[in-house]
Amino acid sequence: MKTTIDEYVEKYTAEKMPPPWQIYTLQNRPGQGNLHMIQKVFEGAFEFDILFSSGSAPKAVTSEDLTTKITSVTTAFSERFVKIFTPSTPFNKAKYDGFSKSLFSNLIGGIGYFYGDSVVDRSYAPEYEEENEGFWQEAAEARARNQQKLEGPYELFTSIPSRPFFPRGFLWDE
Repeated sequence: MKTTIDEYVEKYTAEKMPPPWQIYTLQNRPGQGNLHMIQKVFEGAFEFDILFSSGSAPKAVTSEDLTTKITSVTTAFSERFVKIFTPSTPFNKAKYDGFSKSLFSNLIGGIGYFYGDSVVDRSYAPEYEEENEGFWQEAAEARARNQQKLEGPYELFTSIPSRPFFPRGFLWDE
């Protein structure tokens, strides 16, 4: 990507660069290797499927197979959701279905179980207090003293509000 950006800077100058969606688009230059990146750029609403069929699979998965399975699972989920949760008035109208299922799915998707050792610094150094904007530099100084020790193993069952932003277990208000 850096090569592409450098070419744009040379062609347009840093002050007259094209829009970000153009600059950060990977060029199609396939080469040798066992990992290839594919980038798709869309404008507006879109969806697409990525299919992988293992070499040991008895039959390759097709787009039709995937569509059929998604439809089947979505229908079964909807039927079971209404049967188990029985939405009450006024939320039993169709216009609330998508919202309630999305809310439920996001709550369930945030449940996590974590097990293992933790690296803990029990020195309670004042540098760990987040009292100013540069707290992370002070915390780095405290970590450099190597007072951390492995503790555990511990287990944690938790609900995380947003996995992309919190990709590990936390002790929340729960």
